[in-house]
Amino acid sequence: MLDLTGHEINGYVLDRKLNNPIYLANNPVYKAFYRGVAVALKKVILGMQKETNGMNLGDNERRMLEAANKKIEKGVPKLLDYFEIGKDCYVVTELLEGTLMVEFLDRKDHIFSEKDAVYWGRELAAIVVELHKDPILLHTDIKPENIMLTKDGIVLFDFDRSVLWTPDQEYPYDMGTFGYRSLGQEYGTVSPKSDVHAIGGVLLIASTGEDPKKRFYDGEKRQSAIERLSPKFYELIQRCRPSIYSSRDSISAEELLRELGLLQMI
Repeated sequence: MLDLTGHEINGYVLDRKLNNPIYLANNPVYKAFYRGVAVALKKVILGMQKETNGMNLGDNERRMLEAANKKIEKGVPKLLDYFEIGKDCYVVTELLEGTLMVEFLDRKDHIFSEKDAVYWGRELAAIVVELHKDPILLHTDIKPENIMLTKDGIVLFDFDRSVLWTPDQEYPYDMGTFGYRSLGQEYGTVSPKSDVHAIGGVLLIASTGEDPKKRFYDGEKRQSAIERLSPKFYELIQRCRPSIYSSRDSISAEELLRELGLLQMI
């Protein structure tokens, strides 16, 4: 893919790529400057989004960020600008300074202590609780690649496939990431509990290193990882991600926030 570093687009001078191409190869994000102010500029290539049945992912991200910014002051990027040029569109947000959670976890043997996983998980749940207030905004793709750890707390980003949710509505395009998305998402059905399911996946990999995207696990390694967790914390992860054989329904974001708060007090 053409690197646009050094180019000027609509008054924005592109300084350097921000995102690791392994994670966001089709939608590069640049650090850019506009009248001396540093921002993040995301290029969404419209011609490559066939799986969305023609939906403009860039315009959708603009609308979802506008809705999110009205709901919450911190925890999501602030939308600054949006424009289209030819078959491409550009979403401009505030520049985030921090470390992607996935980059932290990709470092050799890096996982969070249970205490830290509970802390960051509670921050993430608090963001989702606000997003799920009426009108309900579902992120639909919560995963370590879309979470930034900053000095001011967690920031959840990448809202291009987010939706303002209404019950029983079907979405005719791929949503979520395997291992983090709920079973319903694989069939075009989402609900607020889909985001909670994904948070459970984040808590799992953050605290054990067990990647929810892997279909098969090393049983001995998995058991060793689980044994490091307190029974209450592991049970909470399971309540976020009930199996198809479980009679128990997934908990809500508010319930998750409350339970994580109780774990912090132990």
